Amino acid sequence: MEGTAVEGTASTPSQHPAAGPSAVPKKKRNQLTPGGNAVLEDYWRQHASLDMPDISARRALLGQIQKHPGCEFYAMANVNQYFRRQIQKLKPPAPQPEDFRFPSLTPDALKHLSVLVKEQPNPSETVLKTWATLLAPMGATERDILAWSTYSKELLEIQAQSLSKSEPISASMRLPTPSDTVTPEPLTAASSMSPQTPIHELVPILVTGPSNQAFKHYKIEAQSPVIPAQQPFNPTAPTASYYRPRPALQVATMAPPAPSGPTSTPQSMVMSPIVAAAYTPISYTPISPAGGDPPRGEIEPPQLPPKPALRAIIEGVTDALADPRTPQDEVMLSPTSATEFEAVFATYRQRLAPLIHELDS
Repeated sequence: MEGTAVEGTASTPSQHPAAGPSAVPKKKRNQLTPGGNAVLEDYWRQHASLDMPDISARRALLGQIQKHPGCEFYAMANVNQYFRRQIQKLKPPAPQPEDFRFPSLTPDALKHLSVLVKEQPNPSETVLKTWATLLAPMGATERDILAWSTYSKELLEIQAQSLSKSEPISASMRLPTPSDTVTPEPLTAASSMSPQTPIHELVPILVTGPSNQAFKHYKIEAQSPVIPAQQPFNPTAPTASYYRPRPALQVATMAPPAPSGPTSTPQSMVMSPIVAAAYTPISYTPISPAGGDPPRGEIEPPQLPPKPALRAIIEGVTDALADPRTPQDEVMLSPTSATEFEAVFATYRQRLAPLIHELDS
């Protein structure tokens, strides 16, 4: 009976609760009292510096802190930790990189690199190493400088390509604009086309009339200021072309008179074969405007007199070719004084005066 009771009692859940995780009480964290904290703050306020206080000063501070009730736990490690935090707060913040791709390049380093790249746009590997040495005090590394140089070149190429693609469309690439509308006028080809209108200025335009019948209407375009105007087309005028040769004229000789005798009037002479060939009339046959057979026979064109300057030149050439004198005669007839020279040159002066006047004008 007793064994059974003990066994039953042991099996009763109310007498033995279920075992669970043991609850560990949290250790209370020691904190510096306001009195001990005031000792550290007073010292830092008077001796703030980026350097850690010497060991003797820290030991003296530790002794003062431990004298306050509740600060017996404070040790030298806590004093050192306090001063490290204060020195870190006193230091200026480290400059942040402008681009995360080049973490070692600060804004100042990037400014220096921009100046160097302007002076030497395509630096070699040796030059980049030199730049890395110069910018090393700023924290710049050779790897970041090389990466930045490559990135800058690629960026400039991309910008140049984008600018070339964004250029304005030229006039040749623009879409054609609609043609001008037809002004209210008689919609007939004969009313808009006159016999004096050049063919190249007529542009056919398809127009729909009142009866919904499409026909062509010719519109006159404005004359271009660059292309020269062509001859107007006249269907009623004949299309025959004539050749007007130079007429053959008898030219007077320019033989000089003898120096000792009186001056004589020059007689007309026959032109030389070379000059006469240039004035031989050439027969021609006009083209029939109707396309039929040309008229039989030769039509003699009207002969026009040559210009005064040309006439004087031809006379001089004819006179030189017709002069029968020899070089020996020229030596004998050479003037020996100014009076004889004026007498010989008087006739030539009279004939040269119109020629000189014609050439000057």
